Amino acid sequence: RQAEGSIIPYNAALINQGDTRLTFGNDFQFLTATDQTEAAEKIRRLYCQEVEKYGMEQVQILTPFRSSGEASANELNLTIQETVNPFQSTEDEIHLGQKTFRVHDRIMQTKNTDDVSNGDLGFLESVEDTESGQKAHLTYSMEALANVDLAYATTIHKFMGSQTRIVLIPVLMSQYNMLYRNLIYTAVTRAKEKVILVGEKRALFMAIHRADTSKR
Repeated sequence: RQAEGSIIPYNAALINQGDTRLTFGNDFQFLTATDQTEAAEKIRRLYCQEVEKYGMEQVQILTPFRSSGEASANELNLTIQETVNPFQSTEDEIHLGQKTFRVHDRIMQTKNTDDVSNGDLGFLESVEDTESGQKAHLTYSMEALANVDLAYATTIHKFMGSQTRIVLIPVLMSQYNMLYRNLIYTAVTRAKEKVILVGEKRALFMAIHRADTSKR
């Protein structure tokens, strides 16, 4: 899946064996961040840089947590949305509970339906008013939007089975109870061309040494 000569499969094999003697280079990078606030800001900047080079469809933030701290999927989605797709017009927005969707947002389906599979990714192309109320691109009713999330960032678990060119991954001690070898292995093997880990190396190495023996 990765290009010949890529460090990614080499490091993935080491991770799978519980070996922390990783090789770092252009296609497998580690940037230090001491906490979630610093990691989230570095990821935000990196995301913008990589999207400018490769396009939004080719860059994905993968995080262990859905909703705990600035480096969680929920918080990163809000941060990235405000950066790359800030408010333009109320006509281009839909509000559903705590969620706000805007035209051009990166989105993910979170539940299987007749038309869309759980984990499918896409973009919100338009918002239109209909007799039954607002809906997105004539595909989603307001009710169906309950099964959609922003997808600039998503959990590693949610992205299983998918791949993209560039993957950005926060790895921090504050994520301790989710950090296991199989999770790191899954995250890095989602990338075809480049992995950028952001956080604390001790958290990365601890995760690599830690096999998940639970039956979650």
